[in-house]
Amino acid sequence: MEDFLAKFYLAIVFGVLLVSALFLGYQIQLTQQLENNLDKFRTKKTSEKDSYQNLFKLGQLYLRKKIYNKAIEEFRSSFKKWDKNDKLGIASLFNTLGFTYYQLKEYEIAAYYYKIALTVTPDYVTSLSNLAYLYQSQNQIDNLQPIYKQLAVLDPNSEKTAEINNYLSKRLKNSE
Repeated sequence: MEDFLAKFYLAIVFGVLLVSALFLGYQIQLTQQLENNLDKFRTKKTSEKDSYQNLFKLGQLYLRKKIYNKAIEEFRSSFKKWDKNDKLGIASLFNTLGFTYYQLKEYEIAAYYYKIALTVTPDYVTSLSNLAYLYQSQNQIDNLQPIYKQLAVLDPNSEKTAEINNYLSKRLKNSE
């Protein structure tokens, strides 16, 4: 019996170590891939004429690395070069800027950029969802209700719309 318990214990310890090693290897691979992409786009930025796509991708990489100020700088640079006829792309850029400011806990600025994205493309569901999430996290029910109505029309079957509906129902019941 003791022999079995010892082997069982060793198997569990070995399994935990193996899973930990695999997870660590995966994280190292992701970090290396991110760093390689960052180096590639930094090199493109200095060697080539900056294209808005490269600047946007570089900003996204900085965002993934949580270097928010550099990400904002790259996003703003990409906007200056962005094709003004690409409404969906510009809306995506402003949505990403809003998300970056949300990560910095600059909620008013984040809401501002989400609203600009919606001004450019009024049916941009991602910005609507992000704005709804921002208002929900700030308990701004009055601002959340019109966003929910828009989401209910544009994307009635999404999980986010159902989540907002449940949240609003609970909050409105509590306020009565």
